[in-house]
Amino acid sequence: MGINDTISILVPVYNVSKYIKQCIESVISQTYPYWELVLVDDGSTDESPTICDNFVNKDSRIKVIHKKNGGLASARNAGLENASGSWIMMLDGDDWISPYALQKSIDTAYNHNADFIKFSHILEYTKFSKNFSYPIIREKEEYIDALLSRSIPTSIWGGLYKRELFNKLNPKFTNGLNFGEDYSVTPRLLYFSTNPIFLQDCLYHYRVLNNSYVGSHKWSNIQQLIECEKIIFDFFSNLDNHRYKNSLYAGRIWIKKLAYDYILSNYKQNYIHYESIQELYINDINHAKCSLNKHLFLSLASKKISFRLIALLYPLKRSTISMIKTYLGMNRG
Repeated sequence: MGINDTISILVPVYNVSKYIKQCIESVISQTYPYWELVLVDDGSTDESPTICDNFVNKDSRIKVIHKKNGGLASARNAGLENASGSWIMMLDGDDWISPYALQKSIDTAYNHNADFIKFSHILEYTKFSKNFSYPIIREKEEYIDALLSRSIPTSIWGGLYKRELFNKLNPKFTNGLNFGEDYSVTPRLLYFSTNPIFLQDCLYHYRVLNNSYVGSHKWSNIQQLIECEKIIFDFFSNLDNHRYKNSLYAGRIWIKKLAYDYILSNYKQNYIHYESIQELYINDINHAKCSLNKHLFLSLASKKISFRLIALLYPLKRSTISMIKTYLGMNRG
């Protein structure tokens, strides 16, 4: 590892013409000069491809990959295939990074012999900003627990990763899983790392949008979350003498409750999905540490009669929109 290592910054681009210029310019203005920017146009239908192509002529470190629309996971895989740097950084097309993000990250990697660096971020709302800083935890296993249980954001963006870590993933990003796909990747990257560092510095600016890449609030998004969870559960369930069992079940509880909340947000229309939820994670709530209120909710929701009563009392403020907005604020992807 050298202080002049090249960092490949991978940016999936899909109909973000309002924001992509700021994203690209935030990379060009970096104080660390050894980078390449891989812009993956995932079949955009707006002016994004033209904007990206125009920047190629301005800086030789920028290249653009044009492909048919295949979704976020497909775009990120294409970026990995076309990256040549020894380090990988993920940046979404409607976000941007602080001018010293690369320098701070590579200095941290060099000074601490780290291969996985996550830095904190700023949630950029329309009228205000909010900082998120990672908690200070000493042991890697505790960070893995926090990711699996969704106690901290599982986002793949906002980090610097040694390229070799991605080579250990099978699968990497699963094509077709474009909602919450970070959850199926980030914990595995962390597990394979030898010396991860979580920084308190807020170096990533995450733009909170209702129309982000992950799309609208649909049942298919819940299904994708479930598929991502299966990948991570299969990977971690038998590792290290079942070390991560409780955290895995906590993650399952999070998804199951989100699914119930989705149904309750429009009970008459969404009740058709109730039976499929009942087939998921049977009795898993008995295996994880969760609050009494959550345990009571899940227990009642598992019975049709009590679930109907919950539907009558369910407050509007707990609608799916507010739940998904909260999710997007912490784990976009």
